[in-house]
Amino acid sequence: MTDRIAVQRATGPTVGDLDLEIVERKGLGHPDTLCDQIMEHVARTLAQSYIQRTGAVRHFNCDKALLAAGQVTQKWGGGSVVAPMRLVIGDRATMTWKNEDLHIGELAIDAARQWIGHHLRYVNPVADVTFEVALKPGSPELTGLYAETATANDTAAAVGYAPMTETEHLVLELERMRTLARSRRSFPKPART
Repeated sequence: MTDRIAVQRATGPTVGDLDLEIVERKGLGHPDTLCDQIMEHVARTLAQSYIQRTGAVRHFNCDKALLAAGQVTQKWGGGSVVAPMRLVIGDRATMTWKNEDLHIGELAIDAARQWIGHHLRYVNPVADVTFEVALKPGSPELTGLYAETATANDTAAAVGYAPMTETEHLVLELERMRTLARSRRSFPKPART
């Protein structure tokens, strides 16, 4: 391992200057987007819990989730859930501190249910979703790295960001326009049967 940091300037054209730019934007209801947002809420909840219970954020990287489809029956003005969706919450987390169980699995499920209840107006976070927690402690190498350099919460020692291109901004604004509150009011929540 070296203590030097090398920075090299890119010499080619930027993505926005190329003749063709492809932007993929998975909308708000896409399972990948739902998983990302749920896991972001789980991560914030775990970080806050670590601070309250141990005095600092402990090693974790909760960014893996799988949302398996359920099954519904549909009818005009409503429908019913026949089989619930299944959310698998996975990756790494500090599970104990000074021989005390931190109940990370329960925290993760509670956080996921809270997010679902707040953001998915047609989904009952208790009846319509089952949960599996597949979080495991990190390896000694990763937790050791984190103990030495607490600049990011997993294997990264630093985090970078590139500004969005004009095309990325346009795609994002189009999605926001399509999901405005007035659009949601046009389609009120149907009764469940």
